[in-house]
Amino acid sequence: MEAVEEFLMQLHGARFVLVNSEAYSDLDIVTAAIRSAVGRGKRFLYHTSSSFVRSMMQQQPHRIDFSAAKTGPGVIVAGSYVNKTERQIKRLLDSPAVSGIPVPVEEIVHKPQEQKRYALQRIHLALAEKKSALLYLQRSQRPAEKDQGKMRDTGQKITEFFCRCIGELEVEPAFVLAKGGITSHEVLKKGLKVASARVAGQVLPGVPAIQMESGHRFAGMYYVIFPGNVGTDETLAQAVALLQGSSKG
Repeated sequence: MEAVEEFLMQLHGARFVLVNSEAYSDLDIVTAAIRSAVGRGKRFLYHTSSSFVRSMMQQQPHRIDFSAAKTGPGVIVAGSYVNKTERQIKRLLDSPAVSGIPVPVEEIVHKPQEQKRYALQRIHLALAEKKSALLYLQRSQRPAEKDQGKMRDTGQKITEFFCRCIGELEVEPAFVLAKGGITSHEVLKKGLKVASARVAGQVLPGVPAIQMESGHRFAGMYYVIFPGNVGTDETLAQAVALLQGSSKG
């Protein structure tokens, strides 16, 4: 810790530091060094995951007790596009309690209003059938690396699509789960219109949940932030089972 602290103390001129940790034991060393450096007058700006916050505040993990929580069918939106997410979605679609709603990326880009109407109809139908709705992307091919500008534009349109779908829900789901870092942030802010929130705890390790406060149109509902690369191939299905009440583990 002392070595990391001295490294931090030598930083000047708005330098960037990338922290690559494999476990909380790594992260705890870094955050201890940061706290000590801040005590000596250094100031830092943080762009981090929720695991950093827990380590920085020296909090112990808190699992939400779903045996006493409101459970039932909800809505899952999967914006993350990494191999692990694809495997997790495939496993989740094996559940008879989940209705998959694939949406072609090209249709989102070129026919967003039509696709939004289609998605909302399918989501409302799934909830009426007491099933969770899984809204996920279909891609004909991966964009070429040279088309970075096109990729960013497409990504923004996909995120806007998810936000509108959640923002225009006419039926209250038991939960909303967003897969992917940017997706989860934007859906919370623009789709659910939440400006600030308090984390209620974890659904599973690395999967935090926020509970909508009184006054929100979905007061009491859990909003789950599921990062793209968290967990095993089974973790998404396990989290949804807990939220649906089909698993009390």
